Amino acid sequence: MLLNISFNVVGGVVLQIEGNNNDEIIFLLKKPMCSELSEKIAISRKIGNSWRIIGWGEVISNGEEYIVSLDDDFELDKALSMYYERYGDASL
Repeated sequence: MLLNISFNVVGGVVLQIEGNNNDEIIFLLKKPMCSELSEKIAISRKIGNSWRIIGWGEVISNGEEYIVSLDDDFELDKALSMYYERYGDASL
């Protein structure tokens, strides 16, 4: 998956899904990034040969692991199942 944070793009791997409604994701980023708490980010995945935005969220914790709170319309289960169906457990 790709995260657009500010004007930067970075690959990330989902480490854990948590929250009352599975609405928080912990990402391990491929390289260090700086952001403010409450900053909006876009989440993308590869469809065919192109990257497509599949949702957005808000940074609620940053550091070595980013915790992102998702918007209500984000279909995480669908996005992850499509990703793993195509790529297995391999990270980007």
